[in-house]
Amino acid sequence: MGLLGRANRRVFVGSLLGLVGCGSCEVGSQGPVPGGFDPAAMIPRAGQVRLTERGLLPIAQVLLGELQRGSTLSCNVDADCPTFVDGAGAPIASHCELGRQRCVDTANNTPTPGVLIALPPEASGLSLCRGGGACELLARIDGLTVTPRAGQGAGLEVQAQLAPSSFSVADFGQGLDCRLSIAAGALNVGFGLDVGPRNTPGTLPQLVVDVSSAQVQLANGLLSLSADPVYGDAGDQALCTAANLTPLQTGLIARLEGQLLPLAQGLLGQALGKVCDTAADCGPGATCTAEGWCQANVGTTIVPETLNFEERLVLPSLLGSVGYSGRSGAPADGALLIGGTFDADAQGLGFGVLAGLEPVELDAVCAQQRPSPRLRPTFVAPSPLPATSSADLDFDGTPETPYGIAFGVSKALVDQLVHGIYASGLICGAITTADIDVHTGTLEILIPSLRFLTKSHLFPRSERPVRLSVFLAEEPEVALDSGRTVDNGSGPEYLNPVLRLDLKRLQLNLQVLVDERWVRVLTVELDLHLGLGVMVTPANELVPLVGVGVTQLLENVVVRNSELLLESPASLESAIPTLVSFAFLEFSGAQDPIPLPAINGVDYQVLGVRGLATGGRYDQLAIYADLLQIQTGNLSAAVKTDARLVQVVVPDTSAFAVDHPGGPTLPAVQLAFVEQSPDGRTLEHQYALDGGGWSGFFRGPNLVLSRPELLLQGRHELLVRSRAVGDYRSLDPAPVTVPFYVDSEDPILSVKEVQAGLQIEAFDRVSRDQLRIELLAGTTWRALAPDAQGLVPLSDEERVAAPLLVQATDQAGRVSEVILRGAQAPADGSVNTGCRANGVGEGGLWALGLLFGLYGLRRRR
Repeated sequence: MGLLGRANRRVFVGSLLGLVGCGSCEVGSQGPVPGGFDPAAMIPRAGQVRLTERGLLPIAQVLLGELQRGSTLSCNVDADCPTFVDGAGAPIASHCELGRQRCVDTANNTPTPGVLIALPPEASGLSLCRGGGACELLARIDGLTVTPRAGQGAGLEVQAQLAPSSFSVADFGQGLDCRLSIAAGALNVGFGLDVGPRNTPGTLPQLVVDVSSAQVQLANGLLSLSADPVYGDAGDQALCTAANLTPLQTGLIARLEGQLLPLAQGLLGQALGKVCDTAADCGPGATCTAEGWCQANVGTTIVPETLNFEERLVLPSLLGSVGYSGRSGAPADGALLIGGTFDADAQGLGFGVLAGLEPVELDAVCAQQRPSPRLRPTFVAPSPLPATSSADLDFDGTPETPYGIAFGVSKALVDQLVHGIYASGLICGAITTADIDVHTGTLEILIPSLRFLTKSHLFPRSERPVRLSVFLAEEPEVALDSGRTVDNGSGPEYLNPVLRLDLKRLQLNLQVLVDERWVRVLTVELDLHLGLGVMVTPANELVPLVGVGVTQLLENVVVRNSELLLESPASLESAIPTLVSFAFLEFSGAQDPIPLPAINGVDYQVLGVRGLATGGRYDQLAIYADLLQIQTGNLSAAVKTDARLVQVVVPDTSAFAVDHPGGPTLPAVQLAFVEQSPDGRTLEHQYALDGGGWSGFFRGPNLVLSRPELLLQGRHELLVRSRAVGDYRSLDPAPVTVPFYVDSEDPILSVKEVQAGLQIEAFDRVSRDQLRIELLAGTTWRALAPDAQGLVPLSDEERVAAPLLVQATDQAGRVSEVILRGAQAPADGSVNTGCRANGVGEGGLWALGLLFGLYGLRRRR
């Protein structure tokens, strides 16, 4: 019987190797790479993992627990359960737990961590299990340590202790047929493992966990030999008894140890072997055994488990569904392999990650035909993570923060990813009214002369779709930086981003659908500089912070092709930040969080994220964390966000226009926050506007937000969430949604009294037809629902009521009113008409006092 069952081997291997797993490798996968990923395209140390002794300890404890849970002894009666001894030689009794048929330690009623080892049948020389009969050893797994060994990999020691056992021993060289009895605590087995690269000619190097050594120790004085009752004869009685003498027993022990050594190696090899369902799971040169592990075709070597990933990818899915209308981007081939480089020292060990990402084909329309970054003369191979057990997270030049595990992502891999995004055509396409609620009705307030193209100056309902096409003339440039922050008193401020993305010669073309044709009204070319930071969620996911650490967002702005507009190119430059926000809103908030690799039974406490420099050049992004022995979830209770909308300050419509003196006046939204949690912790907050990326954190009771996106009139939405200062585990998992409207115009309202009742036309650029229309007749208000022709019938009482007033309220709360009659009906009996009156209609100023009173009455309904 093997050391672990097949299911438990999966748990064990997953626990040991999961720390360098790929999380959600199949996200965005189209299938295997035809012909396999080119090994030459793999970048050594594209990613790295470093474990220190501080991090190895909890992993060892988790592995020991997995081994013990996976090796519980079954039983029917108490006699089936063995007695072991502890380190001091005291017995560890166990008994059979009724109903569950498992052995449990009597002292604490926990499952007895034992394994049943089948001994090999009779063979030449010293042979255990004489005659081919069934005999087994019961072993208890009671210790596991992991120690980095410089130059040899990580040594992982598993200690096993055997229960009292008795079995036949045949030594044909001496003619002995003896019965060997082993007392409790007499035999201990140690398994040594190596974690390191395996290099096979013609294949990629792989990281494997394999048996490096096994030790079997038998204690003198706890073994006894007697003549075998079945095979022994009179001569064996004397010889087997004589073998109990210390000198002979020592020799016997050495021979027994030698026989048990390959047995121990083979059993542990099975535990670490690659599990399979069919031969296809094992790859060339190996087959799948009936027990469910991969075995080499030549010999009987168990194939060790490895971690790798090789798929054809759909980049938009991989990146969180980014992209523009009608463009999915060409696929890319990606590969990731744990192994290829391995570094071990007295303080820890590191695994290199070979990785590559190549676009299947370059988009001939949207991308320059440039070679992959790894083939360019400027390519620099990634450096190893610093061989230290502490990290410099306060940027004073001295590592002082102990850590258990570090993950490194190289600039070389980031360059490949950005190249793949660009070369696949993902930063090329258009965002339209179908993607986001922006149309000529809202853009005309920003660029007033658009109304003459759409004729909305004559027909207010004349709204047209718009399209903003994006083209990047040069490949983006990426630079890693320190990610250093400073607390400025109101929250952490990024002095440098962790990543800077420069989009040079970015072209935006604004088009309007006029007479069923797309007409270009504006072209802008500019350089866009985006700074990214990184935050960590309580689920140990990385989330980018967009727009931090960069002082100048736009440079080299040039406006062309604006002859159809009356505004000057210089004034149109004021609209560029809004158009850029319009174009990149999909990208800034679309990235899914990136989970840190999972380790069974181990949790992270992330300590910091920073860039690492080699020779003055930042070439890695490193995440430092401690490992916790058990999966605890949140280390501190999440706080609850308490935020409310105070006001939205909207300037006059004319102040939105790009030709307004001094440029457009930005609207502002003010929120108020609770500054302390109920348990007294100071809170800090962050926001995301209209589905974009999350901001950095800030403190204080108020947020006044005034951004170019707010020049687009309509419904906006803020997501806000809080956490205790500096405690990422306390982040509120349920952000508060704060909707608000930017709307500078009252609804357009026209009312005519006709024979059938009232003829009403109501419209609003922001709310469209979503207006609340109400009628005041005398002292009674009622909601109106005009039919398709805009007709509303009136009752007999309403026909003679005075005053008679129609009111339209848009979603922003702006009101237009039409007064059809005042306190009494016209003397001549004529039919009244009215138009939008901003609170004063054709009933005249004399009715205002009465109307205000009735308006107040209505508010008390």
